[in-house]
Amino acid sequence: MRMSIHSPLRHLYTTDIDQRAKIESRNREVCLPPVSVYRWWARRTETVNGAILDAYSKDHTQRMLVADPFAGGGVIPLAAVLRNHQVGLPRFNGLFAFKPRHLLSV
Repeated sequence: MRMSIHSPLRHLYTTDIDQRAKIESRNREVCLPPVSVYRWWARRTETVNGAILDAYSKDHTQRMLVADPFAGGGVIPLAAVLRNHQVGLPRFNGLFAFKPRHLLSV
């Protein structure tokens, strides 16, 4: 029996995501204040990362463990925490020396 594989990206509505990402990238301190605490050269928007997590969740409804081995800009862990997923982070990133859930109170 051959199993077909479906990409979770099929659930993405790119026009809507693009519009929300533009708003967020111009106004990060309002849209997601915790990631505005410090500059990061390649920070992606929570809109895009969150949309990917949401798309994956449509096919897999259980709570996920989202691992971000570098956690550079911090958006992926925060997007996961906002969706009540578990997060796996490295110990070497000083910003995440405490739990990412605490950043939501910033």
